[in-house]
Amino acid sequence: MKLYILAVIVTSFFEIKAMLKNKQKKAAAVFSVLALAAIALGVLHYAAPYKISVTMYILNLLGLKE
Repeated sequence: MKLYILAVIVTSFFEIKAMLKNKQKKAAAVFSVLALAAIALGVLHYAAPYKISVTMYILNLLGLKE
């Protein structure tokens, strides 16, 4: 899990650095949010791989699952 988080952080660092160099601040912000979401979802799946899935969390949140 540490390797996954490290890989996302290192990749994000280089991508965000390139985006900021090209003055793409909005794209860097969106990329940062998506990278954090990827880390959060990865940790959630790693913590309980055989329990309720992310899709079920979303369906429950939207009230589509009984």
